[in-house]
Amino acid sequence: MRTFLKISFAYLTQALAFTVTYTSSVTAFSHTDLKNILFLGGAINALFLLGALFFLGSGLIANVALAIIILSGIMTSLIIHTDLYLVENRTVLILLCSAAGVALSVAFRVIDEVRWGGVALLGAPLLGLCIIVDGHLSSGKGPVEGDVTNLREVSFRETPNLYFVSFDALAPQVLLDKYLKLGPTPFHDRFEKQFRRFPNFFSNAPHTTHSLNLILALDPSVYSSQLDALKERGDEVNAFLFSGQNPSPLLGILRKNGYETTSIYGDTFFGNKKGPYIDNYITFKNSTVCDLLDVKIRNVAFWMYCSFLDRTDPFGQGMKITNLMTVEQITKIDIDGPPQFVIAHIYAPGHVAQSFRYNVSESLEKYKAYYTKEINRKVLRHLATIVRHLERNDPHALLFVYGDHGPLLSQKLPFADNREFVIQDHYGVLGGIYPRDACAAWFDDAVSQGYMTTLDAVHTILRCLSDGETVYSSNPPKYRIANWHALFPSSEGSLDYKEFVYE
Repeated sequence: MRTFLKISFAYLTQALAFTVTYTSSVTAFSHTDLKNILFLGGAINALFLLGALFFLGSGLIANVALAIIILSGIMTSLIIHTDLYLVENRTVLILLCSAAGVALSVAFRVIDEVRWGGVALLGAPLLGLCIIVDGHLSSGKGPVEGDVTNLREVSFRETPNLYFVSFDALAPQVLLDKYLKLGPTPFHDRFEKQFRRFPNFFSNAPHTTHSLNLILALDPSVYSSQLDALKERGDEVNAFLFSGQNPSPLLGILRKNGYETTSIYGDTFFGNKKGPYIDNYITFKNSTVCDLLDVKIRNVAFWMYCSFLDRTDPFGQGMKITNLMTVEQITKIDIDGPPQFVIAHIYAPGHVAQSFRYNVSESLEKYKAYYTKEINRKVLRHLATIVRHLERNDPHALLFVYGDHGPLLSQKLPFADNREFVIQDHYGVLGGIYPRDACAAWFDDAVSQGYMTTLDAVHTILRCLSDGETVYSSNPPKYRIANWHALFPSSEGSLDYKEFVYE
């Protein structure tokens, strides 16, 4: 009876943990990935069960084997549903496994001696461990708003559907000619004909995550204060506004004006799950558990599943497919209900690799050929599909297209000798509005300052929709070049975009 009780408890606990993991909608992992892990886990644990049955004569060995069976189910579920896989939680994970293993082994021994009283003693350490883990993982994990004192709500006079679509490393023709010797492209010719292109257009940050999050934050001080708050409490420094895990002033204003808000990207680069501050967060290539593990333990994680069964291709054929799915999802947005706001990112044409060297002719020619192919085939086709859809089905919509950053050709060059190159290459991007005449008077005013940033374009669209209202409660801040990732020495101070206009 005691043996049957322990084996039943072990497998029921594991079955419950695995079932919750496999059927839960809060995980961002594919069912195929989870099924493979859980199947392998079940097979390995069956061997432990055979070992427990074989060594029934040795209570200690049998109890340890059964404890491992329970732990595998509980720990797999915890790792998938929480942040235990993060490097900063590694010590907690090891201590938790060790303490739980000892507690379970002792508890099984108590069952041998006390019978039903041991069941109560068995539940106590498990419950205590769960409370400890939950307290550790939940402390300081709430959202951070940032400094929004300079922002206020505005009321829109009209609410067309809005599409903000960024392409990775999408640069203007003049900069590609200057630094890549690319020459005329069919893509840029089509863009000039269909869009109102913004001259001397700059990104507010030379990094995809920061670039898109800054747009959603509306104000650099809001985003910076969010990052500071996250860093201060020891969290990973990523605000995840794109997936709605931290509040976005832009999304808040849009939702107050009746918009349904949606973000789209091919995988979970911008967050593993949807947060409460956005209505829809759409991904297609879900992360695998192995993607999230530190490289030092990836090859041995989950009974070596990550070494033999998991193979990922984040920027190869898989990204090609997810880009197509992103475009398809944009064209399937329901335009018959409330007004829609969609922000989407497409990984094309794509920036240089870490191994790229601008001064190596072979490296430069290889990237030039790659960029030419990507922009004239994939980007041109993706954008043509979106524009064609709007022409036919949503003619009153506004489409804002922009690069998140430049191609990063200058990434290994010293700033002192390449000052203009580094700034124009990292921050200079292509941007424009469709239809060409949309918000014309407001964009005339914005362009008159001699340059524009992605945040300038967003604020111009908001002013257009609200008939001139500004979201700033006081004077709007002057956007200056922020020293993201220490691109230039701190002695340079705060640089001005006007110093680096390129046309």
